[in-house]
Amino acid sequence: MTTPSHPDPTATIPTPTTAAMPSPDGGDRRGRRRLVVRTVAGVVAFLLVGTIAGFWFSPIGDRYRAAAEQAEPVTGVTTIEIADSNFLPASVAVPAGTRLTWEWTDGEAHDVVFTDGPSSAVQADGSWSRDFGEPGEYLYSCTLHLFMDGRVVVTP
Repeated sequence: MTTPSHPDPTATIPTPTTAAMPSPDGGDRRGRRRLVVRTVAGVVAFLLVGTIAGFWFSPIGDRYRAAAEQAEPVTGVTTIEIADSNFLPASVAVPAGTRLTWEWTDGEAHDVVFTDGPSSAVQADGSWSRDFGEPGEYLYSCTLHLFMDGRVVVTP
């Protein structure tokens, strides 16, 4: 049997790095922080989506959508202004073959999305145009602001 020798006093003793050491309460602090941030972000996203959906499907949202659909269409207009988060005017009547132009003037991001497909890009300024060749009723909205709705009535 051999007797243990004394350690070399000049040798360095390896120590664990602080990054690998658990916190005094036994958990990884960065992992907990990430978990808390992800949980809070998930709750906020859930509440935001719930609020928007609740507004959109509520009687208040119905009133906003119905206002554009029931408003008497304005005639003689070829430019619709997007100002103060509204389409002005919200309802227009034009003869077939008319080109309508939407102009962004409030500096806020909006888009114009029609239920039959065509849509503008999301933008905060500039303009976008669409030609209306067929008679009918065309409904549109801003997908960023669910209370913004409009209507184009195209006559023969």
